[in-house]
This record gives sequence, C-alpha cells and structure tokens, in this order.
Amino acid sequence: MRTLIVVPTYFEVESIGELLNRLILAVPSADVIVVDDGSTDGTCDVVSDVAADHPQVALRRRSHKGGLGSAYRDTFSATLSEYD
Repeated sequence: MRTLIVVPTYFEVESIGELLNRLILAVPSADVIVVDDGSTDGTCDVVSDVAADHPQVALRRRSHKGGLGSAYRDTFSATLSEYD
C-alpha cells in the first residue's frame, strides 16, 4: 500500500522545510506532494531543495490561490489511481 500526504501551502517559507523534514522522519515510506497556491516568498524554492535530496517529495505549483479544498481535490483527482 502506498501512502500519500498532501500539504497545501501559501506563503509558508518559514515553516515548510521543518514540516517536510518531520514528515520524512515520521513516515519515511510516504510520498509527500506539496501543492503551492502561487507563493512568491520562496516556499517553492525550499520545497525544491528538500525534494532534490528526498525523491518522495514533489511540488505542484498553482499560479493562483485556489484554496485549501481545491488543492486537495485537484491533487487527489490527479493521483487517485496511484495510491491505495
């Protein structure tokens, strides 16, 4: 069984690195997809840096703030067939 953790973000540069590191330690077998809603504060840069060292971390960039619900819906719809 594959596990997916979806992390919606918007201007989270101060906290996303620590959160990802904790998730990787707590659930090392899980895939983590960060869905960013157009942050311009460096959030995506931090996620990309973590993903470079941890292939289970991926980034989905959205060009606008679509909100929490749509971040989950869009990601689950796009990945549903890959996870249990």
